[in-house]
Amino acid sequence: MKYLKHIVVFLGLALFMSGCSSKGIEFTPNFNSINELKDSDLKTMRVQKNDFSSAEAHAKTVLVGRGTNQMLSPYGGSFQEYLEISLKEELKQASLYDESSDIKITTELLTNKLDTGMSTGTADLSANFKIVIREKEVFNKNYTIHHEWESSFAAATAIPSTLENYPIAMQKLIDTFLFDKEVITTLRK
Repeated sequence: MKYLKHIVVFLGLALFMSGCSSKGIEFTPNFNSINELKDSDLKTMRVQKNDFSSAEAHAKTVLVGRGTNQMLSPYGGSFQEYLEISLKEELKQASLYDESSDIKITTELLTNKLDTGMSTGTADLSANFKIVIREKEVFNKNYTIHHEWESSFAAATAIPSTLENYPIAMQKLIDTFLFDKEVITTLRK
């Protein structure tokens, strides 16, 4: 019995240290943001797929926890695509998306870091957003957000909490761009 306890502890530790991969949660827009966008009286726009992203080097997986666990993007395995699809979904929900619009938004995910932490989890995201109107770039700016949530030392609690908070962090990044006064002035009807 004494050895069984040691074996269980050893197996649990080995499993924790070996790491695992978890699929991230798909983005769902915040309805407060959608309503605020609807009230902003903006022109319709489209999201241009980024085929040249230097962000792809770190955009397939994100290390979470103590560096042994990975989160995979639910969108084609790419967090660059996660950003594009999330932005597109928010614009669609606000009735601001039109695939034939002459206003296009391009993005590039620059930073994509998650940490489950011991008691506080964090997400640090940054991206470049460009607005191009009739093939002329009219706006180009980087945005950075920091998001925190209550976490735990126990991986069984911390990892699901991290997965749940990633879409919230992405929402913050997108909203930082969409509600920038300069962006609203550029896109207003």
